[in-house]
Amino acid sequence: MCICICAIEFHRNYYGDPPFIYSALVFMCACLYEYIPSDLVLFSPGCTISSKSIIGIPIAVNHATRAQVTFMVMGLDQTQESEGHDRTSLALPGIQNGLIEAVANASSGPVILILLSGGCVDVHRWQNDPRIGAILWAGYTGMFGGLAIFDVIFGTANPSAMLTQTWYLDSYVRQVEMTNMNMRPSSDNSTSPGRGYRYFTGSSIIHLAMG
Repeated sequence: MCICICAIEFHRNYYGDPPFIYSALVFMCACLYEYIPSDLVLFSPGCTISSKSIIGIPIAVNHATRAQVTFMVMGLDQTQESEGHDRTSLALPGIQNGLIEAVANASSGPVILILLSGGCVDVHRWQNDPRIGAILWAGYTGMFGGLAIFDVIFGTANPSAMLTQTWYLDSYVRQVEMTNMNMRPSSDNSTSPGRGYRYFTGSSIIHLAMG
């Protein structure tokens, strides 16, 4: 079995000095060695988190054509969302969607999409795509996050995880004012259509507590 990993370089936010820090790509690959021999694992970052450059896509595509399973680690980091730095879009930044599309088209086996983020991202186009074997949201992982992710994927751990929030379509940000914090919709829906599964009646990707 040959495994392909496409993992973006993420910039995390640690408070204090941890004894070690691995980058997303290195840590994911190192943790995968717990299950698969290193000579059967192919690596490619594919793209950077918000870059428009497509230079890394051909390498990722080439690896995916040779692999029986492809893991793609996409999402956000502290350059995209943090205290005092709000997002104005729920879409995956840069060319991440384009990379997923290219790799999914080329992959000879299922693609496992692993999302790192604090808030929701609009992944509705992949939610029911038959080329995507699974979508795993990992939040923002700590030093052993990579190992925890692969423990779940390979069945060592089986958490009964449920989402901590409703995941909206990207169009939602154009329906609600940034400064409107009310849960209930505004009287004429002009500043907010409501928040969460209790008050928002529009389309969403998945509701709070589902998983």
